[in-house]
Amino acid sequence: MRRVVRPKSSGGKINVTPMIDVVMVLIVFYLIVGKMASDQRADLPLPPSGTGVKESVEDALVIDVRRPSSAASGGRGAGEAPLTVAGEPRLALAGAAISVGALEDALRAELAVRPDRAIRIRADRTLSYGAVQPVIEAARRAGARVVRLATERIGA
Repeated sequence: MRRVVRPKSSGGKINVTPMIDVVMVLIVFYLIVGKMASDQRADLPLPPSGTGVKESVEDALVIDVRRPSSAASGGRGAGEAPLTVAGEPRLALAGAAISVGALEDALRAELAVRPDRAIRIRADRTLSYGAVQPVIEAARRAGARVVRLATERIGA
């Protein structure tokens, strides 16, 4: 008589669906965080500098100074001569749009809570100093002790 030999079963099957779900959530998380980080830095070309120190991460108030709307800019590109500003530059304090007139009051309110807080100004490289100077003056009048101008490091 013949015996029928059945192969031994190794147990249950492994369900990989939960692992795939976790990996997909991690991918989405890193895509969102990466997009937020690139939105803050990459779209504003900073002036170049060969000197200076790399600033450590701190709790500074960040003011972005951008060119006026494209009609006033004359379609200038990144590497061209500084822009003569025909209109008021566009400002953002901690990511929120603000006018030059309201900037001093907003800074004064922020500095009333923490007077030692530094202010970091990130200005478009195509702007002239005359377009950035009112922002620096507003920070000074608001009582800022430390005002830093952000630049892009070139060279070693």
